Amino acid sequence: MLILISYGMYSILNMYQQKYYGSRTKVRWAMELKDKHVDYLFLGSSRMANMIAMQDFDRSMQSSSLNIATSGSSYGESYLLFQQYLKNGNTAKSLILSLDLFKGRHTKKDIEVLTPLVLKHFDFFPYYQQAHVRDVYADYTDSWHLYLWDYLPFSRYAEFNQYFKVDSALAYFTEHKQVAIPYNTTNGEQLITNHTFKGEKYAAPGIIYIGPRAEKYLLATLKLAKENNIQIILVSAPYYSMALFDRTYHTRYVHFLEEQYGARYIDFTASKTWQEARCFSDPIHTNDIGSRIYTQMLADSLSRK
Repeated sequence: MLILISYGMYSILNMYQQKYYGSRTKVRWAMELKDKHVDYLFLGSSRMANMIAMQDFDRSMQSSSLNIATSGSSYGESYLLFQQYLKNGNTAKSLILSLDLFKGRHTKKDIEVLTPLVLKHFDFFPYYQQAHVRDVYADYTDSWHLYLWDYLPFSRYAEFNQYFKVDSALAYFTEHKQVAIPYNTTNGEQLITNHTFKGEKYAAPGIIYIGPRAEKYLLATLKLAKENNIQIILVSAPYYSMALFDRTYHTRYVHFLEEQYGARYIDFTASKTWQEARCFSDPIHTNDIGSRIYTQMLADSLSRK
């Protein structure tokens, strides 16, 4: 009886999350894009999603572009978004992908702390039955979760119940009111307008590492781009007053990516502009002022080839 009830509740909640959230989350929007043909495709985590002024970029480059980067995303999530983008018949001439700074390499998944970031399990559930999506889930999820989600699907929504707020559900079912869309659905732009940061904290990217799981999907993404004859551009976005650290490993790894995948690397971390707190919303994200400056720097760099 409990299993039957749980399946009934699963059906209701599944319909609710499909209709209410739908393409209003950026992951869903990106996964559903079809027949888009652009010059530049932006991919990565929040340091790509929230730091590119898309209209300024296209105006400067006289190009068409899309930003399918998502906040907090791992390379595994970025890989899924990119793979689905191509699978849906979309194309791009160039891929601009985040490559944040790191100084060492872990060998075990269980000690990857920062750079793996997250896979947004809830947002990818509509695609859960696709083999390549399940493969990424398996890398970012304990195996017992997968069994539970397979055989008792209601558990997906029991675990992620913070998405199901009673007031939102009532508004949806009684007024057909849906969640607001926080990004530009034409080009994916999602600039940060927070100007409260006063420079009270410096960025210290030297603590960032790349591990086997992050590297696996970084390389898978680059391989996919190369197989589709898409030019690869790797960028390290600005940090606020970045602390100095030994870049030996980072530089060596960049050379490997350049040689193996024909990638071009552009580092934007050194400019003195990034010592101005007015350009940042926090130590690792520019606000709209800084993002427009950064976007122009990127366009200028790409124009110079």
